Formats: sequence, structure tokens, C-alpha cells
Amino acid sequence: MLLKKKDRRTRTSMSSFETTPEPDSSSERQEDLFLDFRDDPNDDDNVVVDPDDPNGTWERIRGQQTFMKPLEQQPQQQQWALQDDDNKNKNNNNNNNATDHRCTRFVLMSDTHGKHRALRPPPGDVLIHAGDLTKLGEPGTLADLRDYFVRDQLEQRRFDQVICIAGNHDITLHTEFYRAYWSRFAKRGTTVPPWDEAELQTYLTQDESNNLVYLQDSSCQIATTTMGHDDDDDNDDDDADNHTLQVYGSPWSPFFGCWAFGEERGHRIRQLWRAIPDTTDILITHGPPLGRGDETFHSGCVGCYDLLQEVQDRIQPRLHVFGHIHEQGGSITFDGTTLFCNASSVNLQYRPAHYCCTVVDVPHAPDEPARVVKPHCPIRAPHQWPTWLQENGFDKLVPYVAKKLEEDDSDDGDGRTTTTIPVGNNVFREDTYEELCGAWGLERDAEARQELSTALAELYRQSFPPRQQQRQKTTKTTKGEEDGNE
Repeated sequence: MLLKKKDRRTRTSMSSFETTPEPDSSSERQEDLFLDFRDDPNDDDNVVVDPDDPNGTWERIRGQQTFMKPLEQQPQQQQWALQDDDNKNKNNNNNNNATDHRCTRFVLMSDTHGKHRALRPPPGDVLIHAGDLTKLGEPGTLADLRDYFVRDQLEQRRFDQVICIAGNHDITLHTEFYRAYWSRFAKRGTTVPPWDEAELQTYLTQDESNNLVYLQDSSCQIATTTMGHDDDDDNDDDDADNHTLQVYGSPWSPFFGCWAFGEERGHRIRQLWRAIPDTTDILITHGPPLGRGDETFHSGCVGCYDLLQEVQDRIQPRLHVFGHIHEQGGSITFDGTTLFCNASSVNLQYRPAHYCCTVVDVPHAPDEPARVVKPHCPIRAPHQWPTWLQENGFDKLVPYVAKKLEEDDSDDGDGRTTTTIPVGNNVFREDTYEELCGAWGLERDAEARQELSTALAELYRQSFPPRQQQRQKTTKTTKGEEDGNE
């Protein structure tokens, strides 16, 4: 059974950490050390946790956590998100996970670090980037990213909206940090900041169409009245579409090293999370919550306990998007209310992932949970590989595949052909790239390996349904009671 949201309370939002008062007594530290997920403070299962020790905290609270299988939008039901009522009903096929309500399709990415051109996101309604847009806030990367968002995604009608936040690597987007520490990142001998951070921050905030939205401790609303169907449909009686999706974005994560948008665990970072409106449907933070897509190879869990508590006890969004931890890119968990998605798009070596973007449908009906959209690979048989590669301009790979198919073409006595080339969604396994490089003999051909990487990204993109209609949506951006973007 899915969890029900608690009664919501109106909260006053903060614009930035600088207005947060310091703890004035030891009681604040006591509050940090006694935080739990139970409604009853007298519950015998209450545990003492220390937010400064995420691994120890996770060991104490993990038994209280719910991990359910994320709901999935199966391939045969994908089209319902982007089609009208008549076609939508044809695709339900009595699947238990199907819903009668329209939805908005979100495509998620994060931590591109300037390598956004290598990514080929599947089509959708809204593209979300959860921070670390750059390596070090470089102006050239920010300018090209804006061009990528506006010209390649919005103007090409691949998306109607792009929403992004900053991350710890985007140092020029954090004014106070850049003014204090710019010299640590500048070339030796530089005496003045090499970049004007005020100018750079306009790259992602000045968009005449308002379809590129940069959030920094601020919110935007996505109207769903015209999403998922033609604009001229008669939807006056459809309560599910009389709803707006509330999106909140914040670039902060717990301190580690000298990086932007870092804050101390416990009281100080909790003030930032308490500023998030509890009416939020989609939450975007750069750092992950504790125990949800936050495990590193060397340090274990590094997520924020205070963020997890605010998300699960108060905010309860349907979708929480984050990045920061490259090792967990693509990690998805579900607690019965919130779908947690680590959208990191590069690995530890900063190489882009071939299947870089998670796709999620958020139904317009506010009580319906978010669903993971599964790909449906168009290559269903080995002999389709050469045709698909040729049709999509990957000619260099065709002779390699043809040779492999010829080698694998053997009669086992039943008239069947066997091959080791993956097909269907097996293509999207994590080890497929290395497997195909070896099977097709690409070890000594760097150009062919690069072409294979691009081909797999394009194949993943094509494994989701194309956008069926030209739709218009109204998005209103609100920055709270004060402007927190500096």
C-alpha cells in the first residue's frame, strides 16, 4: 500500500544560508543527535543518530526504511503519456501498473561536467539537470550548455521545458564562494578573478521564452492543463489536468573539501532543507539524501540525513532528482511515496554513460505515484544490427558486425542460428559496451570504439516513443519571498 501524505503546513521559505542564525545553545546539537522517522516520540524503536556520521546513521535507521519495487511504465504502455485519450486507452492492455490519468514525462540528467554534447536524451516534456553543469564554472561551458538547452532541445521541440540547478563544481554560480576562493582555481600569478560571476549567472537565467529555468533555492510551477494531449481537446471535466506540478531546486550538499554550495551537516544544512515548500511535487537537489543512491566505493554512504528526514517526514515529493555521486548514476529507489533518482551522467572517470538519462512519468492526478519509463529497444534480432547502424550513419561499425554475424552463423541441427550479439533491452546492460568492443574486435580501432559509444547512446534515445504532438505549456517561475539567486 502506498503511503499517504501528512497534513501540509505553510512554511516561510529562506532565500539563502546567509540569513540562517547560528545555534545559540547546546540544545541545537542535542536536536542533531536525536532525530528519527517515527511519529510517536515515545516509540521504543527511536534511535539516536549523528548526522556527522552518515555511515553510522544509516546503519541505525536503515531498518526503518521502506524499499519497494519502483512502479514501471512498460514498453507497451509508453505511448499513453504522449497521446490523446483514445490512443491512450488502447495501450493500457489491462496492465496493473497502468493508470487512466495523463502524465508529464521528465528526462533526468546530472553531473555532465561540460560533456553534455555526448549525451542524447530521449524525448520528453521536461528535461531536468541536477547540477555540476561544468568542471569549474567555465564561461565557455555555460554558454555552450545554454545553446545546447535552447537550440538543440527546446527549439527542436524535443522538450517544452528545461529546468536546471547548479552543483559543487559550478563555482562561478555561487557568488560568495567564488569571491572568497577564486584564487584556488585560477592559474598561478593571476591577481584578479578571471571571470565575472555576475555575467556568467545570466547565461542560464535570461531566456525570453521562459522555457529555460534556473533554480537556486527557488521554485517553478508546471501547468498540466495542456500536457499529454492536443491543445484543442475538451478537458473541462478532467480533474486530473486541473493541476500544476510544483518543482523546487537547490544546489546544496554537505561540506567536503573546498567546493561551492557546501554546508555543514546538522542544524545549518537543515535550515536550507526546511525552506523547501511542503507542496513540492518534484524536488531537485544536487546532493543525495542518506541511503538513496549515495554510496561511494571508498567512503560508503555520504548522503544527507537531514535531507532524507525532511523529504520523508514533511515534503514527500513524488519525485526526488539528484546527482553528485557518480558511482550511483542510474540508481532508483522507491519508498512508497517518493521515487529517488540519481541522475549522474558520467562515471568516476568522467566518461559519459551510454544510457545517460532516466525517464520518469509523473501522472497529473496528484495521488498517483511517479513511474519509471522502460526503454523498448528497436533491435529485436541480431540481423537487424547492420541495417540499423547503416540507417543511422554508423557505417564504420557495419563490417565489424557483419563479420561477427558470419562467425556466429552456425546450424545446430534444428535450423536455428546462434549468436552472442545482444538484442532487445539486453543491449542496455551496463557491460554491453565492453562486451561489444571485444566481440566485434574493436580493441585496436579507437574511431570505431567512439562510434560504438555514440551508437549505443542514439539507440537508447530511439528506444523511447517520439513526441506525437506539438504542445504548448505555461510555466511560472517563483523565487520565494526573496530572491536567492546571486
